[in-house]
Amino acid sequence: MGGETSVEMGGARGIDSRAFSSLGWAGPVRVFTPEQCDRALRHHASGGHGRPEWHKGWAAVDPVYHELATRPALLEIVRPLLGPDVVLWGANVVSRGPGQTHACHSDMESAAAHGRFASLWVGLCNTSRDSGLRLIPGSHRYGKTVQELRYRDGATRAEDSDESALAWAREHDPGARIVAPEVRDGETIVFDGRLWHASANRLAAAERLALLLQYAAADSPVYRPLDERRDWPLRFDERRRPPVITVCGTPDEMANRTVRPPSWGPGEAPPVGISSIERAPREARDPRGDG
Repeated sequence: MGGETSVEMGGARGIDSRAFSSLGWAGPVRVFTPEQCDRALRHHASGGHGRPEWHKGWAAVDPVYHELATRPALLEIVRPLLGPDVVLWGANVVSRGPGQTHACHSDMESAAAHGRFASLWVGLCNTSRDSGLRLIPGSHRYGKTVQELRYRDGATRAEDSDESALAWAREHDPGARIVAPEVRDGETIVFDGRLWHASANRLAAAERLALLLQYAAADSPVYRPLDERRDWPLRFDERRRPPVITVCGTPDEMANRTVRPPSWGPGEAPPVGISSIERAPREARDPRGDG
């Protein structure tokens, strides 16, 4: 296991774009202070602001999610990977209870072979190697999703295991392996939207929460899944396109449905402590301890 792919850049840990291109993932790199993690968690616990069109649509309606996703530290990561024109299409908090797993998969919305997508998975609470992501390096280059191969063999997600995922991966790369990065609260793993990945919380009595922020090159179309089945064949809703927000450069109105960033309405104000997220010192670091 192991296999962190961060490099030292200008005195701060940065993302290695070469690793991202060849392996499909990179990191970890610190992007939030402990205080920022706490504020994000409190906002999530409050129920958020507004009503998103779908479960990944929080940044289109909630100014706090939008502010978190557009912090300079994060845009400095995605811009070199996706180019000068970037949209944000997904933002939501994902949780895993003790012992809970999420089977190996490629994210449907970003599985297109020719799209350019980057997902930032930011640990917020109880984040560690034992509760985080499990990745198959290089799988973004296979040209197939694990869902397709599972369907081919008549398997189900409930039957999925490390062994079955590796067997499918080794059809494309005999040296394929599973990597569980060492990551802590406030750190992010960035991965290509096509990468085969899973998650498992092996902690005995603690829920793990992470913030998932998903970006695309502005000319890469994004589609919502037609239903919650999320297995092969992948089906998309052609009529209800998800809202995307331009975070760098210029939008491509032909590729996606671009909306304006959310804002607080008359008489509304961010929850106490949330408005200072951006002002927290970006260079602050806490000891690398258990999440």
